Amino acid sequence: MNRFVSVGLWVLLLGAAGVWWWQGRADHSNHAQSPDTSLVHGNFERQPFTTPTQLPSSALEEASLSPRLLELNQQGLQALANDNPEAAVGLFEAALEMAPEQPILLGNLASALVAWAVVVQQQGDVSSALDLLARAVAVNPHNVVAYYWLAHLQLRSGQRDAAKAHLDAALANGLEHAVLLRMRADIAAVEGQLDLSVEIIQRAVELDPTDEKLHERAAQLGAERTMFATFLTEATAHFDSRYDPHDPIIVAALPQLNRDLEAAWQDVVSLLGVQPQDRLLVIWLDAARYRWQAPEWSAALFDGRVRIVIEDYAREQQTIRRTLRHELTHAVMHTIGSPLPTWLHEGLAQSAEGSNGQTPSATMLLDGPNQSLLQLDGDWTSWTDRAQVTQAYLYSLAFCEWLRAEYGQSVMANLFLNLKERSFADAWVLTFGASLTVTETSFRQSVKNL
Repeated sequence: MNRFVSVGLWVLLLGAAGVWWWQGRADHSNHAQSPDTSLVHGNFERQPFTTPTQLPSSALEEASLSPRLLELNQQGLQALANDNPEAAVGLFEAALEMAPEQPILLGNLASALVAWAVVVQQQGDVSSALDLLARAVAVNPHNVVAYYWLAHLQLRSGQRDAAKAHLDAALANGLEHAVLLRMRADIAAVEGQLDLSVEIIQRAVELDPTDEKLHERAAQLGAERTMFATFLTEATAHFDSRYDPHDPIIVAALPQLNRDLEAAWQDVVSLLGVQPQDRLLVIWLDAARYRWQAPEWSAALFDGRVRIVIEDYAREQQTIRRTLRHELTHAVMHTIGSPLPTWLHEGLAQSAEGSNGQTPSATMLLDGPNQSLLQLDGDWTSWTDRAQVTQAYLYSLAFCEWLRAEYGQSVMANLFLNLKERSFADAWVLTFGASLTVTETSFRQSVKNL
């Protein structure tokens, strides 16, 4: 029996993790779902264990500063305290016109820019948030929080090289903060550079030796380095395909596995209308190595890398192809920038797999424990009711398939394009001409009319 799981939605600052479980016969016609209870650690977009803080200062010490400048600075601090960072930016900029090189004012402006960027990205405008963060780093190259958020949003937008460059610049500039080191170590791991990753995470542990999570991550990365020490990497057009050269089954299947991988990539890019630039690491594993960090009932997962178990390629080929399309859908959607709801991730990932020949009944879709998409927006992993999980996946898939049938096959590409500078709700209205609630009502009516 072939079993596949996708820890497909990384735990983002504003997101939740989703899990997909496939269990079926050789004809792939039997599906069931179950929540995961052992999420994989080490996702490189995971919220840092300790959020760095860098508060703006009101201690303007120079006696020669004018009362008006001091007043503007105090007003800026008050605007920040009142959760109005945009106003604070204007006030600090006005103060800096009177004292352009004043270091405390520059620090306060950088802090306000970061606060404004966080608000803007929460509203869905990641592009503008990145611009604000770039200004913050330019204004104050010693602001740890600015570097963290800049790299974080760049990673979330599929700009890994830019994120690496900014983190490396911060570290070279003396900002040896454990959070920045952890992020840089995880990027190195995602790229398969485990020697570098271990070196960096050990520096983070030295800086913050009381953080148990850092110790756990360091141990995990050290174990991975040992396990994969003899693995080789073969580059394809979009992937770094890593394998054990001493495994005869994987070595024999590798040329076709790489072709399957590139074919799955083209299918997913065509479905989503998104072409990420970052290369993706795919690790082909035997069952024993795979089980070391994965649930016993799973056979594939995505955690910034794709890891997949190969036991009998000739028998599993069609299942593996479906699973690759599922996992790569998650990988591509994590480069959109804006956090996406769980139901959209899982609906499109299932859609990318291809038809399984099942058509759920209206009763199964509409009369189960999940009554709306709002209930499917967050973390499914705490659910224990199998019926709830099963319906969640069926409902998500049916809704996404209906959207493509009703609005055209390119509609998801339009949605993701509209998300570049808008909140999810605004992008949805622009794409579909109605709110998500109204759109879902139309879908449910169409199901009842079947």
